[in-house]
Amino acid sequence: MKIEIVEDWLDDLIWCPSQCYLKIIHNNRWFIIYLRWRHSDPWRAYLCETSVGNTTFEPPGWDMHDPGYDWIDIPVDDFRDDQLVELKIAVMEEIKSLLLKV
Repeated sequence: MKIEIVEDWLDDLIWCPSQCYLKIIHNNRWFIIYLRWRHSDPWRAYLCETSVGNTTFEPPGWDMHDPGYDWIDIPVDDFRDDQLVELKIAVMEEIKSLLLKV
């Protein structure tokens, strides 16, 4: 299975909230992996499909809020705010497993 990583992680780490994004392509489908951390809950991970791909996060492409596409909640263990590298590795493993089914 081939997952093409379009560009490296975009980390918006202001610590409350913190968000990270990774744009990927699989089977000619465009996705964003979205990680977020809040003081009130642990890291959460989502896979968001988009209808059009381009090189920005702005419409018409890479829009995480594309109508007609649901966010898929990716199960992850509880990672501390300082365990971002470990979280990214775990999320990529979950995404690979999930996309095998697509």
